[in-house]
Amino acid sequence: MAFAEFWLVLGCTLIAIFLFNYYNIDLLSYLPPLLKKIIYFSIVLGIFLFLTLEVLIVYNGCVKDEYKPDYILVLGAGLNGDKLSASLRLRLESSIKLHKKYPDIKIVVSGGQGPGENITEALAMKRFLLSNKVPDNLIIMEDKSTTTFENFTFTKEILDREYKISTPVNIAIVTNNFHMFRAKYIGEKVGFKIYRYPAPSKLISALNFYVREAFASVKTIMLKR
Repeated sequence: MAFAEFWLVLGCTLIAIFLFNYYNIDLLSYLPPLLKKIIYFSIVLGIFLFLTLEVLIVYNGCVKDEYKPDYILVLGAGLNGDKLSASLRLRLESSIKLHKKYPDIKIVVSGGQGPGENITEALAMKRFLLSNKVPDNLIIMEDKSTTTFENFTFTKEILDREYKISTPVNIAIVTNNFHMFRAKYIGEKVGFKIYRYPAPSKLISALNFYVREAFASVKTIMLKR
């Protein structure tokens, strides 16, 4: 189900609940008491787990780890043709701030080419960094990934192969605040030591992103990727 449809289903469900309450219709009245208790318990447990995840997502999106990393990793976030999406631009602007703090640290730009994109996200990110006076020799491109898991696994392959990295690498990941919890979880599973450097997100789309991340995080934890 596309996530936009989630809001439609949620809206219809809330309207249905309102109408059933308004007309005093109890859909569960014909169920055995034990089954009703199981349903109510499942709903309460689901809400509790959702809110717990949201607390973790919000918290990780507010924390900046003030340590010098071995590398900076900017995660891709979609293009419109060859233009940066709003989320990706915010990530890159944050990465430039981090670069100014650690001007000798190499920056990995990670992102392949998806539907509606004329170039790879990595190339678009590299162009943006170059236009903001980041030296070319400090930019490493990973241009094959299409998921957050691939961002980390393909980046690790490049660092292992080309830079002969054999011990856990300290990576400062730059991604939007709503995405930081899941990105950190995946990065640590792949084998990196993760330093968080969250970028802001657009207020108008924040609710959608934060709710979506809760479901995406459940999927990531269950699939371990």
